[in-house]
Amino acid sequence: MAAAGSCSLPLLLAALCILISTAFAGNANGNGNAPTVTEIISNEDVQQALGKAWKESFNSISNSNTQRGGWIYADSNYPDDHKYLLVQHATKQRSQHQGVADADGHIQLDNPEKEGAPSSEHYKLVADFHTHPNSHDDNQRPDSDDIKRAYERGVPGILVSCSGIFYYGPQRRASLDGPNGYPLSSPESYNGQKDVRFADNKFAPQANCNP
Repeated sequence: MAAAGSCSLPLLLAALCILISTAFAGNANGNGNAPTVTEIISNEDVQQALGKAWKESFNSISNSNTQRGGWIYADSNYPDDHKYLLVQHATKQRSQHQGVADADGHIQLDNPEKEGAPSSEHYKLVADFHTHPNSHDDNQRPDSDDIKRAYERGVPGILVSCSGIFYYGPQRRASLDGPNGYPLSSPESYNGQKDVRFADNKFAPQANCNP
């Protein structure tokens, strides 16, 4: 009986180790799939951030509009739970107005700011976003430079304009391994791909948008 008991103890310990490893593997590997761009846009915190960027694109005092935007990070410790997203808004200094009537300038989103970024090494940049607040028809969707840049950066881009919410570039970051910022690599290269319209823009204000 003693011999049988001594043999069963290692087996029991091994079984416990397997159970514990299985229970914690999903939260510790840090190399799961990044959320897709549609999962990102559907996130409640991201929706609030897009609405905030849209509202801040309009300056009623100077009667001028500027593109606003920022970056979205996912916690790589929870690759399958897409509610773990953090949004960092770019500072106003990154938005440059061109000084031309009915032009909303541009925003520089390369090299995300360290101040205000997630402090944990677990968070990886999985998308960026910006607005096109003016209503003229030729500036309602991402242009070819926007789309090409998204493939170069390696993460999807999100655009909010009077015509709706659009996404473009790769469907997701290829891996949650690698740098915290832009991975600068994509599973596919730019080959003339177009943007996709995700939904109507229901964020306020809408006064600048033509009916």
